Amino acid sequence: MTIILQRPLLRSALALAIAASALICALQDAAAAPSLDSVHIFCTTAGCPDGNLPLGGLLRDSDGNLYGTTFSGGLSATAGIVFELKPVGARFRYRILHKFCSRLNGSRFCRDGAQPSQRLISDVLGNLYGVTNSGGTHNAGTVFMLRPNFDRSHFQLVTIYNFCVPSCGHGFIPNSGLSYAGQETGAPYDGTSPLFGTTSDGGTTGFGVAYELTAVPGTPKRKQSVLYSFCQQTDCADGRIPVSLVPRADGTLIGTTQLGANGGVAFELSPNGAQFSETVLYSFCSAANCTDGKFPIGSLTLGAKGDLFGETQQGGAFNSGTVFKLVPKGVHSKETVLYSFCGQTNCVDGAFPSGGLTFNSAGDMFGTTVEGGAAGFATGTVFELIAGTHQHEVLYNFCTLANCADGQQPGAGVILDESGNLFGTTSEGGTADSSGTVFRLTP
Repeated sequence: MTIILQRPLLRSALALAIAASALICALQDAAAAPSLDSVHIFCTTAGCPDGNLPLGGLLRDSDGNLYGTTFSGGLSATAGIVFELKPVGARFRYRILHKFCSRLNGSRFCRDGAQPSQRLISDVLGNLYGVTNSGGTHNAGTVFMLRPNFDRSHFQLVTIYNFCVPSCGHGFIPNSGLSYAGQETGAPYDGTSPLFGTTSDGGTTGFGVAYELTAVPGTPKRKQSVLYSFCQQTDCADGRIPVSLVPRADGTLIGTTQLGANGGVAFELSPNGAQFSETVLYSFCSAANCTDGKFPIGSLTLGAKGDLFGETQQGGAFNSGTVFKLVPKGVHSKETVLYSFCGQTNCVDGAFPSGGLTFNSAGDMFGTTVEGGAAGFATGTVFELIAGTHQHEVLYNFCTLANCADGQQPGAGVILDESGNLFGTTSEGGTADSSGTVFRLTP
């Protein structure tokens, strides 16, 4: 028997089919969407004794422990801390390893350092290393090591270098985290080879330096050498205020400056006898309306083929920042914009990336934006760029919970674990005091 549907019944059947299809798609999207949980919310008690404003991003060791810093909180509103998050089952146990400003130099400043704002590194013995923006012997910042006892129940802080010696010609206010040869492979620091970094001030011109720290035999102290003082050229064509320094296997160093030339530069430092010589690989804002990006931020990431990847805070097609690729060939290096942010209505794709990029084994890139997203402009996102196509996808929109309990404005990038979980920090949100969070984003 043949059944013939009348038009009203046919329309109803089609409507049901469309609704069912939409429901299936919605369920698939919901199943595919990563879920976020707050591993730690800062400043849950008055005075923020557990820290406030995590800016430096996270370090993860081979046991899955997370380490980070806060710029303020702890012993005072302007001191900061170093913290540990240890996995215990499905949760993490929070512990403060050091509260800065525990040793005062008279009544003027913090002898052990204050205001850490950069990512930590660790060595093969489990020591942690980092920098502070202020404090120390000259209140110009420090390089420190946190040394654990045998069962890691206690950490001792040792200041291994004080900036502004002598007379700030060696630079002050460290403006990047520490780096070392082989870091891009994921191997821990060997504990003895040189450490590298940058300062935002000081040097022969006052606009920052790239420096090297070498071991002093028999002590934990380090000796500093200035590799390059920036802004030696007219209009700072060689860069001003360096924000990253990454060693490569061939002995050269690469990095970026936030300012200089038209909108910052990507540079290479090459050994030249006892000194280093600089080559500007690319000057940003060279294209009309800075569509090639402006003001690079965060560290450059080395690709498998030797290409360099990074972010700019501004510029691009919509003046809201970019992800770029740089093929290094000296002064003939080529820059390509992989994605320009704020290309979607109301910047739901994010705006103003910050903190650098993380790659998975497939070559996909992950990062954060401090603004934009579906929840409003000043909220931020976690994003992914698919390998090959560089298709952009927002993995999470912050401030989707009431009072931004899930965090707001992630500015330090993310890191990956073996299961593909992403970990990061937000500089605001979490509590009514909006003091920041540590989050885990599960695929």
